[in-house]
Amino acid sequence: MPYLHALGITHLYASPRFRARKGSLHGYDVADAARVNSELGTEEEFQSLVNRLHNYGMGLLHQDWSERNEHICGGHNVRGYGAAA
Repeated sequence: MPYLHALGITHLYASPRFRARKGSLHGYDVADAARVNSELGTEEEFQSLVNRLHNYGMGLLHQDWSERNEHICGGHNVRGYGAAA
């Protein structure tokens, strides 16, 4: 964190962090929005990261889904655009 702060970086972009469908290649197919993806760490570790960022005056930007073009359909992720998707 000190190195990033010294470079003048003000925010960390992290996406996504919620538990995704097993085998997900991108994490946008969220299976449980109440839990951190265990492949990335624990809720406590995530909170520690946020606290450390704040200690350096830095913030966190994160996006956990893209509702316009990501949909879960019967347990499968479907990419599509428009009403036909």
